[in-house]
Amino acid sequence: MPPSLPPALLKKISLLLDDPHDLTQCALVSKSWSAVFIPCVWRSITIISIWAYRRFFVPEAQAAFLKHAHLVRELRTIYIPVIERVIQVSPGSDPSSDESHFSCLCTNLMTLNLRVFWRTSAAGDESAYSTQIMSDDTVWPGYAVTPDQELLVLHLVKSNPSLRNLCIGGYIKDRDRFMAAITDTSLPHLQQLDLFRYLGHTCEWSPAVLDLSRQFLHNCPRTLQSRSLQISYFWTPDPDAVTVVQPPVPHGLLESLSVTSSQNHMSEYRELLVDFIKSCSSRLRDVYIEKPGRYEPLQSALEEIGSGFGREICPEWYRYTNPDETFSQRLAQADDWTYINLTRNPGKEGRLTAKAILERCGQLKILNIGNCARLFDSRVFHEILGRSSNLIELRAATEDSPRLDAKDFTGAWGCKSLKIFNVAIVNVPRPDITIGYDGRPIAGELFSGTKEESRDVQKRIFGQLAELKDLEVLILGNSSAQHYWKHPFFNREDAIGKVRFFDPDFQFSCLDMSLDSGLYLLSELTEMRVLDVAGMAHRISARELDWMQDNWRKLEEVRGLFDPWHPTLEPGVRAWLIENDPEWGSAYTRDNFNKEGTCATWRKEKSGTGRPPPQAQALLEATIEIKTLHCRPN
Repeated sequence: MPPSLPPALLKKISLLLDDPHDLTQCALVSKSWSAVFIPCVWRSITIISIWAYRRFFVPEAQAAFLKHAHLVRELRTIYIPVIERVIQVSPGSDPSSDESHFSCLCTNLMTLNLRVFWRTSAAGDESAYSTQIMSDDTVWPGYAVTPDQELLVLHLVKSNPSLRNLCIGGYIKDRDRFMAAITDTSLPHLQQLDLFRYLGHTCEWSPAVLDLSRQFLHNCPRTLQSRSLQISYFWTPDPDAVTVVQPPVPHGLLESLSVTSSQNHMSEYRELLVDFIKSCSSRLRDVYIEKPGRYEPLQSALEEIGSGFGREICPEWYRYTNPDETFSQRLAQADDWTYINLTRNPGKEGRLTAKAILERCGQLKILNIGNCARLFDSRVFHEILGRSSNLIELRAATEDSPRLDAKDFTGAWGCKSLKIFNVAIVNVPRPDITIGYDGRPIAGELFSGTKEESRDVQKRIFGQLAELKDLEVLILGNSSAQHYWKHPFFNREDAIGKVRFFDPDFQFSCLDMSLDSGLYLLSELTEMRVLDVAGMAHRISARELDWMQDNWRKLEEVRGLFDPWHPTLEPGVRAWLIENDPEWGSAYTRDNFNKEGTCATWRKEKSGTGRPPPQAQALLEATIEIKTLHCRPN
């Protein structure tokens, strides 16, 4: 007999369960349990992978969705066919002439994140989409949505007045209609808004008119706390255009503003931003304006409302005679910097800048220092990590970036809230490495000693990483895209005289990522979503992959298990992927493990059907890859 617990206690239990399968199992215990846990199961739906897309369109999943769609509070997808299932149209009607023919299944959404629309050939034909996604690992969208499909998205927004977080990607033609639908009266609870941002600059349909920007900034709901806008690279001024300028409504609640644009040279653009900033209050502390040209008018407007640049973009060094001194002085003007980005300044010494960052990193939330290898040495880097108690994102993504030396892992870090860690850790003793990239014996102090000494060093490093309990993204190698496309590569003869590519940034003296060396210490990093070991001589085997499956239940992507020009050090990885077919294995579909282009086919059950029984499919697998969506402001 199932335990009889009061609903209030069951709700508290549900808050401790973040895995949809655990919630589903609880929903199957009894009717009283089902009444509490079914809404939890269906609260958040994420459909962004081809596997989730396929599961969504199986008959059992469709039946379950029709029954429980009213329970969905968060919807995240990149597929128009999913929207076509959520918004149903009366047969034989003309949606473009009368929206009364629409029927929305989800009317209680609080979060809607559509990012970029990737259109498949047909709602139920995933094979054609599979061919497209497997042939291009960047998955670049090749189609725009139709006007009728735009109407579906618009009706979905209008049907959910309780929306608090709204994100709509590019490829929208009728932008004016979307703008008109986002007002105080239609969306009175909206707090976070992101429009036309993702890949918007790559196509002709991105927002490209200054009047549209003005409409966005002036007329959006006053309840907003965060907003972002992309102004297109394709905009051309019309000398005959006449614009009626109206003062913006007050936006006293706004805390975060992000504007991406190439129109930094336009005085009209700066004036628009200045007018909007003046409509805000001193709560506006998080400001990101890409390529703002002259900072002075914007900074003056922020000072006028009692605020200041809370976020700083990469300074344009070439505009200054002494950029290091200039930028260090700018940093010295305030102590509450939250975002510093120096990724576009290769080859600068930046000693004064480094000192200024070190002195003012207490409030930092995001630090991006790619291409700044000489900005920090490892010791100063560790000191910054020790002082940056509010840091949530750290990126040093390129080969010409500061790195952390294994010998400097001695003190504690203060950045306990870090969610994204993208830094190479170097000079780790690796006596297990005997052959170099070119097939010849490798020598040096780092490749001598004993395995026990190496593992002691690695366990100390893993122990430091284990303190980052909120970590979601761990990038220790080069990200996959950069690793495969970056340069320079050199042609070099290997040990048998064969000319091959040589990657000078391939990491040999790195963490080997094995359980024996301390990977098990990261078992409490339960929020882990992405692991990147590309370009590293790692020793991840089937044993480590099993451990990741058991301990990192939210894992979405593992990059770099294989290197195109370096042999895998541990056997059995490919066989494990074929046998287990993990959802995060999409990065390896290009290896064509089988004729479907996926890591593996469905493992056949004893019944021989090739998929779980329909009863289990309807509630377990047909939960449509439900995950909690963390909508972060830009």
